[in-house]
Amino acid sequence: MGNFLIKINDWLMVILVIVLAIVGTVALPIIGTIAGIIVGAVIGGFWFVLSGIYHNSRRTVELLERQEKLIK
Repeated sequence: MGNFLIKINDWLMVILVIVLAIVGTVALPIIGTIAGIIVGAVIGGFWFVLSGIYHNSRRTVELLERQEKLIK
């Protein structure tokens, strides 16, 4: 269930970046587009880093559990 929610949030962040770029373009055609992409990239980048940490830590726990079972 947690994995499913993380994937949904990843897609929502991609959509947010696109929406911010579009809103920036409508508000101020040149500067707004750049600002929308930068703000979206910062917010999206923050989320994708947290998402990556979650996936890597989950994978590490799974590997440690397998290793522990093999040792026993």
